[in-house]
Amino acid sequence: MADVLPLVYDAVIGTPRQISSEDRLSVPGGILSGGDIAATGGISSSNTIELDRITGGTTPTQLTTDGGVASSANIPSVGANQGATFHVLVTAQDEDGGVAGYRGMAVLKRAASAASTTLVGTQTLTELAENFNGTVELKADTTNGGLNVEVTGIASTQIRWHAVVTVSYAELPTYTNEFSVLTDGVDEYVSWGNIAALDFEWSDPFSIAVWFKGTDNNGDLFTKRDEADGSRGWAFQPVIVSGNKAQWLLRGNGRNVGIRINANINTGDWFHIVCTQDGSRSSSGFNVYLNGSLATVEATFDDLLAGDSIQNAGKATLGSRNGENNFVAANFDEAMVFDKELSAAEVTELYNGGEAINPRSLSMTANIITAIRCGDGDTYPTLLDYVNSNNATMVNMESGDIEADVP
Repeated sequence: MADVLPLVYDAVIGTPRQISSEDRLSVPGGILSGGDIAATGGISSSNTIELDRITGGTTPTQLTTDGGVASSANIPSVGANQGATFHVLVTAQDEDGGVAGYRGMAVLKRAASAASTTLVGTQTLTELAENFNGTVELKADTTNGGLNVEVTGIASTQIRWHAVVTVSYAELPTYTNEFSVLTDGVDEYVSWGNIAALDFEWSDPFSIAVWFKGTDNNGDLFTKRDEADGSRGWAFQPVIVSGNKAQWLLRGNGRNVGIRINANINTGDWFHIVCTQDGSRSSSGFNVYLNGSLATVEATFDDLLAGDSIQNAGKATLGSRNGENNFVAANFDEAMVFDKELSAAEVTELYNGGEAINPRSLSMTANIITAIRCGDGDTYPTLLDYVNSNNATMVNMESGDIEADVP
């Protein structure tokens, strides 16, 4: 009876195919014992990958599918925005006939980049049998984006290591953006309330980001300020000056630090706005990015004193100042706040070519304080925080203010 060859996943064309004898993996010493189940950087239909390596000393060494130096093509890999559970069996035999066996399990997750690959929890590893002093460890490979089955041998002793890795993958659900929220410019706004996580001091580097579409040339677009306390706080706002400019500022005791940008965002088009500040109390530490590009600064404000606190009892809001005045008629979508000054590269990643991006897939996910989707997955009036638990609320609004208008 002829051999029946299993299916493997073709990483290039993205479809299953049947392997041939050429797919069988050769390593020093011959064909791997798995024979028909082999992979070179991908996974088979049985999700099994075989690894091999020979060591001759005590240098920690990563096992690979071809017995060579580790790369993204020859390790058990984890794709972008994937999680994976690995079950690992390792057998080792030294030149004197000593044999060792190990069984382990590890869970990895990865965001967009290989560098984001991390071990979830701790590895589990059991020595099944051992009559020499080799060791095995399961780690995250942050260079190549996958599992590092790392072995350590014995000085001046040849050891053959062979591992069979079974893996189960799960990907993030498809991220779609279908809705935004619409405020009327009269009394409607989105509020996080007065929460400590958004009550920054001027010395705290932070960034805000939101998709915006509107025509109002006045009001507070994204802010946490308290009118009763001299409008102390932070704000990005369209302003009523010649050319309908916009400004990003921090305000203390009647004094400001920030910038006005030479751009009109009140055109009725969608804009992706990112505002950053580095905590230096200098306008030179402020930036505004529009649709992924750094905006040109038109004017600066630099009279905030070191003793001027910007912390306040106001609400963090979209479309108003503390829910009391400065209301804005606009659509808002995908609003986020970060506890760091985003770099230009991170802003590019967030802008994502003009497409909404899953906040959980970002390289700076750990720095997100809040990320609301503004309609997608939400039930009026609550706008869920997609990353943490800092939800927002639609105030004085209706369920119909969640509408199918997106960037």
